[in-house]
Amino acid sequence: MKCYVYKMTADNGGAPCIEDGLLSLAICKPDIRSTALPNANNWLFGFGGKDLGRRLIYIAEVTGKVESGGYYRQPEYASRKDCIYRWDGSRYAWKQGACFHLDGIEIDSDIGDAALADKGHVLLSTNFRYLGGTRWEITSTRLPEINKLLDELRRKHRISHSETLLEELRSVKCQVWATAPIMPAQPSSPVDHCSCLSNDEGSAEVCSR
Repeated sequence: MKCYVYKMTADNGGAPCIEDGLLSLAICKPDIRSTALPNANNWLFGFGGKDLGRRLIYIAEVTGKVESGGYYRQPEYASRKDCIYRWDGSRYAWKQGACFHLDGIEIDSDIGDAALADKGHVLLSTNFRYLGGTRWEITSTRLPEINKLLDELRRKHRISHSETLLEELRSVKCQVWATAPIMPAQPSSPVDHCSCLSNDEGSAEVCSR
């Protein structure tokens, strides 16, 4: 099991985006989107950052991946809220009226080179639990290793080989699957154009050696 853990700066339906039983991570967190693999027991854990409270927001198994801008060119994804770029024949550009990342201010982080979309990888999941505004809090007494990791996360991506931490994440996943409804909750915040870059709180890859 490989877990990608990060603190979310917003929970507004954009990252992740959940529609029609499919969870997608298309914007923000380019390191995770580039590295995580589908159908390889890779899992995403999104926790609330400083403005959202220390709580679990979602867990998702990576069951699919669309690489190098393909998400923004395939018709089946065109109407999703996080499909905020379009191919104009020579480069990718922000869609007028898109819900997130106003005027394409995050395009370099989201997709990389606008002609190549070398960072434009999108993770998909059909096996997830999204808690949204539900209070699933992380405390130092209940989950000390996860709490410590969240304390230490800063900008950029780090790797941890802590078996104790990995076991805590496995335990949380099992608890959530046993208790949380399959039907996803609602996001805890309204749609906005917040910046991932200015608010980034870091991420970690947790796996065995």
